Amino acid sequence: MGNNLECRWTKMVEMAKEANETLAQITAMVVAERINESGRVHPWRRITLDYLVEQSDDQVRYYTQYW
Repeated sequence: MGNNLECRWTKMVEMAKEANETLAQITAMVVAERINESGRVHPWRRITLDYLVEQSDDQVRYYTQYW
């Protein structure tokens, strides 16, 4: 049973590392796209849930002006 748990733990650590690397690549691509699209974005800020909520709130405020 100990070997089984150790194998599962090792596999989980490897999968977590791969997932973090993939997420970092995706985040880098999103930031690069944001830099190319507009000067109004904040490419130096990390893309976090708080940042996305802030951007969503900004869009809601902007578009509610026209309703």
